Parts: sequence; structure tokens; C-alpha cells
Amino acid sequence: MSHYPYRAAALPRDTVSGVMTDRARVCALVFAAALLGAVMQPARGCQIAEKPPFRELVAAATSVAIVEVTAQRAETQMIGDGEYEFVVADLRVVETLVGDRPGVRRVRYQSHWCGGHSLNIGRFYVVVLSGNEETLKIGAGSQALLGLGDEYEEGEGSDSSRSTLLMQLRNFKHIGQVPEGFDAQPFLAIVQPHLEWPSVEKRR
Repeated sequence: MSHYPYRAAALPRDTVSGVMTDRARVCALVFAAALLGAVMQPARGCQIAEKPPFRELVAAATSVAIVEVTAQRAETQMIGDGEYEFVVADLRVVETLVGDRPGVRRVRYQSHWCGGHSLNIGRFYVVVLSGNEETLKIGAGSQALLGLGDEYEEGEGSDSSRSTLLMQLRNFKHIGQVPEGFDAQPFLAIVQPHLEWPSVEKRR
């Protein structure tokens, strides 16, 4: 199965100016991806290649950091013979948890119901990096980007957070591993698109 499950679709333009604004493109992309996924994908089910678990990603990482999403925009890219829509989110590095401070400035993802992601401006996330790339490209089902929800306040810092995700990363600096039994799924669920078709949920 392709790593890029959602091809570009015709997106509506602003009714006043006739020009698609960045905010409108992002909103339309998220809606179109969810709509197409809910209508077309359930018959085949959600099939994505298995991705390394969070603990393995951290063990091989050069940096793990807390970032804030400061802006988002839609982009179209030609891959092979098709056009694919992505969302590109600008990032601000807030804290470095493991390794050196990363140079990452943005993350690129697809907001598809099957393994896709969905980020929000002004929210905080944990990113796991294996290099010093400026753009982190997140594939379907990846655990290299997890959400912190309301369990992190920038003014208080990660050391004051009761997040079990941040607790495991604090321990990693001392013991060099994330326990095998650690479940990253609740933090992955934060960055997954919200499903508006509940009858499809059992087919995922």
C-alpha cells in the first residue's frame, strides 16, 4: 500500500475573493481527507505497514523534543503519477528532552482517517528525530509524533508535568530505555484525526 493514501481533490475557494487562503486550504484538506476515507476506504479496511514502536524510535533518536505548532498550510506534491495533498505545520522547539537541541522547523503529514495525523495550532507535541532535518516527514501510523494534551504547561516545564509520556522520557536519560510495557497509544490518539462517522470505527 502506498505511503501516501490520500490524493489531491478539488478544494472549494473562498466565496468572496475566489482565492483559497491557507487556513481554508488546511480546513478543506482535513475535511476532504476524512470524507473520502470514510466513504471509500471502509470496504477495504485500514491497512498500513507496521511502524516501529515509540520505545524503539527513542532508542535510535538523535533528539527528542517538545514542540509547539505555530502555523499550518496545505501543500500539493507530485509523487509518481499522482498529486498528493499534505499539511505542513510550522514548529517552535520549546524543550529538548533527549540529545541535542534539534533544528527541526516544520512537520509534514497527511490528515487521512487511516493512519493519518491531525495537529492544532498552539498545542504541544513530542517529536522524535533521527537526524537534524528541518522538515520531519510523518508517515501513516508513525509514533514519531505524539500529543501531550493538557498535561504540559510551557511555563512550568516538563519536569513538573504528570504526563506518563514525559516521565518515561525523563527516566530514559538515566536508564537509557523506555520500558517495553509503556503504551504510547493514548498519546498517539491525540494526534489522530477525529472520526465523524462512528459506524466506521469498528472497521478500522
